[in-house]
Amino acid sequence: MHRIERTFAGRRLVIETGRMAKQAAGSAVVQFGDTMVLAAVTV
Repeated sequence: MHRIERTFAGRRLVIETGRMAKQAAGSAVVQFGDTMVLAAVTV
């Protein structure tokens, strides 16, 4: 699992890969403030 945390525009930006959607070829969870998005790719 990789995790990057930064402050951007006064809010916390978190990017995580390899934690969720284990059956997918690749996935990332991006959190910015109160918003969270899961992106998953299958081949």
